Amino acid sequence: MRYLWLVFLSLFIGIGAIFIYQNQAPVSVQFRLDWINIGIGLSRVPVFIPILLALICGILLSAFYLLGYHTYLRLRNSGQKNEIFRLKKLVLLERNKNEQLRLGHHRPLPPQNTTQPDAASAPKNQALPSPENDSSE
Repeated sequence: MRYLWLVFLSLFIGIGAIFIYQNQAPVSVQFRLDWINIGIGLSRVPVFIPILLALICGILLSAFYLLGYHTYLRLRNSGQKNEIFRLKKLVLLERNKNEQLRLGHHRPLPPQNTTQPDAASAPKNQALPSPENDSSE
């Protein structure tokens, strides 16, 4: 299994050599784009050359596409790793808070609603009841 790729590579090269040997007939190749007035023409070219050029162009286009897509996926993966790291930090912070609450190491909250009026919350024109003015004695 370790050298299996060498076997496939040698088979590919061998089949390619046989293909080249059997396709030596000369052909004429024409490539025209009339709408922009460009034309390329070759005559007496062995038939394997246009086929080989098309194969190479296909391989290069596929490689560039896959390289770009691979780069996009790596960048996306990197962003997701950063997000996972951030979320793990948040989970650890929440676990620490919960642990502190469970152990009772938190500060008590100040009272929210008081039923006794104090001097600061009394209206200015109303006097606070005092024990000296109490007439029930």
